[in-house]
Amino acid sequence: MTVEETVVEPMVFDLAQSLVDIWWSFPMGFLLFLLAYFFTHPEKISIWSGIILGFFSFLSKSSARRSVSNDIQGRIESYIKNNQSSDILPYGLKFKWIKGEDFSSYVEENDVIVIMDYNHNNARNFVNAIMEYTSKAFLPDTRHELPSSVLIAAELVMQEKIIQEKRPDALETFRKEIVSTKISDNEVDLFRNRFQKLEQGGYFDNVFLSEIAFAGSRLQGMQLNQKNHEINKLLEWLEWLLTRKSDDESRPLYCDGTVFRVWMILVAKQFRMRTQDVSPFLKRARESASKKFDSLYVAGREQNMSFSGKVTEKIKENKIARFQWDKQFKTRDRKRRKKNARMALFRI
Repeated sequence: MTVEETVVEPMVFDLAQSLVDIWWSFPMGFLLFLLAYFFTHPEKISIWSGIILGFFSFLSKSSARRSVSNDIQGRIESYIKNNQSSDILPYGLKFKWIKGEDFSSYVEENDVIVIMDYNHNNARNFVNAIMEYTSKAFLPDTRHELPSSVLIAAELVMQEKIIQEKRPDALETFRKEIVSTKISDNEVDLFRNRFQKLEQGGYFDNVFLSEIAFAGSRLQGMQLNQKNHEINKLLEWLEWLLTRKSDDESRPLYCDGTVFRVWMILVAKQFRMRTQDVSPFLKRARESASKKFDSLYVAGREQNMSFSGKVTEKIKENKIARFQWDKQFKTRDRKRRKKNARMALFRI
C-alpha cells in the first residue's frame, strides 16, 4: 500500500461517515423541530391537517368536509391564543355535517357545535361558521344582559376582526351579506362606529369587551336606561382616553361607574422614563386597590413600551393586584398614525 493510499482511504471513510450522519440527523432534527413546534402551537395541527386533507378533497365529500372543519377550527384557535381572548370567546368549535342542513348551532360542554352542509366556497363556509360560533361563544355569560343594539354591534366588530385577521378573502362576503343587513338599525350602526374607533385604538376587546366579560353580570336586573347609562359611561371614558393629549387632566384616568370600575395607568411621561422611576406608577396602582376598583390597566406606546413592561413587573413583584395578561399589538393614535402598543391587565 502506498503512502498516498493510506492517506486517501481515511478521508473517504470520514466523508462517507459524515454523509451518513447528515442523512440521519437532518430528518431526526427536522422531526424533533416539528414535534416541538406543534406542541407549543397546537392550533396549527388543525390548520395543516386541513391543508393536507384539502389535497384529497376531490376524492370524497368526507375529506372535503374534514378539510374545511379543521381549517376553520385551527384559525379560530389561533385567533383566541394570539389575542389572549379566552375570556371573550371561552368555547372551542366543532362541526356536525348534515346534508341539506341550514346553519345552526348549540353548546355541548365547552364547545360550540356548528351544524352545516358543505359549500364549495370556503370563504362563505368561514363566514357562516363564524356567525354561528359567535352567536353562542361570544360573551356567553353576559351577552343576555346587554342591550340588543350594543350586543349586535359588538358582535359585528368582533366577527369582522376575526375574519380580517384569519380569512381576509371572506371580508367582502361578510360586509355585503351580513353587515349591510345588520346596520339598517341606526342605533346598531352608531354603536358599531364607536366600537370600530375603540378597535383602532386597541381598547375594544382589550378593555371594553374584557370589562363586559368580567363585570357585565352586574347589569342583571337593571332597567334598559340604567344599562345604557353604565355602558355609555365606560364607552365615553375610553373614547376620551383615545383622543386626550398627554397634558389633558380634564377627566380622571379611571371609570367609577356602578358596574364598571376601571383604573388606567398611562406610561407616557418622558422624564420618569429617563430616570427609570416607577414609584409614581406604583403609588397610583396602590391607590386603585385602596379605592376598591376592579381592574387596573397599564398601557404604553412605542418608546414607552419597555418602561410600561417594567411598571407591570414591579406591580407583580409588589403583589398589588392579580396579574391577568400582558399584550403587544398594533394600534393607531388620534391622528390615525400606526403605532405599536403594549397593555397589561390586573384584577384587584
